[in-house]
Amino acid sequence: MEKPTPRILFISLFLLSVSTAGGALIARKLGGSSAGYQSFFAGSSVAAAIFITQLAIYLSIRERLFFTIVFLAAFCMTFVWFMFCLFAPILWIEPMPRYAKLIAVLVFFALCVSNFLKGLRDFSRNWAALRDPLATGKFNRTKGTITWEKVQRAMRHQVDFYIPGLSMGVSMAVGVVGVIFMLIGLSLRAAFPVFSAFAWGIPCAMISSMFFQLMSYRLAEAKKIRDIQADLGIDFKMT
Repeated sequence: MEKPTPRILFISLFLLSVSTAGGALIARKLGGSSAGYQSFFAGSSVAAAIFITQLAIYLSIRERLFFTIVFLAAFCMTFVWFMFCLFAPILWIEPMPRYAKLIAVLVFFALCVSNFLKGLRDFSRNWAALRDPLATGKFNRTKGTITWEKVQRAMRHQVDFYIPGLSMGVSMAVGVVGVIFMLIGLSLRAAFPVFSAFAWGIPCAMISSMFFQLMSYRLAEAKKIRDIQADLGIDFKMT
């Protein structure tokens, strides 16, 4: 696995900036200038915290595999923030009842948490199916290297739309329908504020939760790498 190039940091910074500014503009359109300013300043603080964290992890990588995987997990937060910036402006819609906003936030939170846990379960299942991870990754004790990409391919992980209580097929169907409704949700905010909130917010929550699923999977990978390193008394280097 090669070290991520600095270009990925610039991509993250660009997406964080665009999503924060875009979310503020949508909030301004829905809730007025005050909402826009509040969204921008609060969002900028969060975006800055995400980027600074990513930068600190990136500078810690050098040739170490563990920090590379942790960085890839942290990079997922860029896309989580991007989708949250699309979701958050619905909270500024004046005609929308507070209970509808609260339910939308709870659904967002529940989907993200359930997908985070799904990522951990998926990793545990895939890891348990591996016969010999060190042999799969062609571990070289002399050089302290392991070809982690081969281990990843052997685990055959894929990210799915996941809604607790629904099958994969039904979750996918709900996701497709949700994206369609998302396109018309904001345009109906005046006539049908509650419908608008869920038509726009739920698809954003579903897409965002997928990145939580990937992030937790990467974090589980990183923890497993750290455990193996502790057992072997070495730090894996990238090949």
